Amino acid sequence: MSLHFNALHSLSSPYIEWFLDKLGHDRLNKLLVRYDHTTTCARYVFTFCAGPSYQAVTLIICSSKCNVPARLSNTFRWNLTFQPDNEQGQPNDKTFVEMNKIIKRQISHRSRVFKLVKSFFDKHSNYRS
Repeated sequence: MSLHFNALHSLSSPYIEWFLDKLGHDRLNKLLVRYDHTTTCARYVFTFCAGPSYQAVTLIICSSKCNVPARLSNTFRWNLTFQPDNEQGQPNDKTFVEMNKIIKRQISHRSRVFKLVKSFFDKHSNYRS
């Protein structure tokens, strides 16, 4: 998984981790609110190859999230400030840390990419053993 802040021209996750380490959530949010577009893309890439005679397949999911000030404390860094869209792509009113875990799992980028993987295998029976 990688994270991309759209306000910072999709600056990717290694740099964002450094920003968070140096600035903390509060200062990072203050930096982002100066821009019109404060969304974050959580990009999950799943690549596999069924064997030497097969072409590698890559599936990519990008979940948009609104980056908001942290409202609670939690040990998982990004759950504090990510307010994801719901399953219909509409804005949600809770950050990941504020959500019920069942709902969080249903809309997470990991859940979405594995649904995409399942759909791929359902459509391509030649990958089944």
